[in-house]
Amino acid sequence: MNILKMKYFIDVADHLSFTKAAQQNYVSQTAVSQQIAAVERELEVQLFLRDKGRVALTPAGEAFYQDCARILRHYDKAVSRAQRIQCENGGVITIGFLTACKMSYLHDIINRFHQSYPNTDIKLRQCSFEGLRQLMESGELDVALAPACNLASIEHIHIEMAAWRRMGLLVSRENPLAQYDEITVDQMKDQDFVMISPQFAGQVFGHMVSQRRKEGFEPRIMETADSSEILVMLVELNRGACFLPEKTTIYNHSLCKMLHISDNDDNFDLSIAWQKDDASPALSCFLDCLRDFFHNRYEAWADANQ
Repeated sequence: MNILKMKYFIDVADHLSFTKAAQQNYVSQTAVSQQIAAVERELEVQLFLRDKGRVALTPAGEAFYQDCARILRHYDKAVSRAQRIQCENGGVITIGFLTACKMSYLHDIINRFHQSYPNTDIKLRQCSFEGLRQLMESGELDVALAPACNLASIEHIHIEMAAWRRMGLLVSRENPLAQYDEITVDQMKDQDFVMISPQFAGQVFGHMVSQRRKEGFEPRIMETADSSEILVMLVELNRGACFLPEKTTIYNHSLCKMLHISDNDDNFDLSIAWQKDDASPALSCFLDCLRDFFHNRYEAWADANQ
């Protein structure tokens, strides 16, 4: 049994569907079915029950799944570690970040890093909250920039707080609140809100709702969006207001306005996360470049990029 067959098995078990596993791997359903049948013959173990289109793991399949999942995680980490360790003489460092916020500061950080490691490429991955978490869990990202709560409980990563971002209320220019630069919590309680959907926001969705309850009201959520870009578009269309970082959010200033909430203590951390098992000097250098920026220049950059 090779790694590819193991991955097919894991994907079928995750989805309980040969069709979805085939789509995920860009192969035919027949190819996946044949590979799983070959594994069952090789192991002399029935892994799946197949009955009238329904797929379920057998008890033996469930036990095999748990062990295979661990093996595959270790394999992915081993590959990533080998790729990262060669960064001194080339290689790639992959950075993940969220879609909603301005990230132009990475240009300066990457230039500083390349003064020490000119042959190491920096690959950028822009993701949803949940996508970022999944890529860190699988080891496909070396570094992630995101709120700590979105990455909590991933065992094999370090998380270090880099900066605080105060949350504001983004409204359409057509919204009556747009006449103000600063509002109170009471002024926004009767607003219609739009939010990133739970499946894309991960733990951040729960944090945002909990914060509103802490402020004394239940947010009236009219719509949810599957990306930050769609979320901002809903605000532009005056379908609701949304909570986003005051200084670094990407939006059309002619269509929207960011309001400061004077009596709101909602601050979101921006954290740096990286893989624990990565001891490469190149990654350490890149992390030092990030720390230097956030400790010494982030606030000035954020003020200049409102």
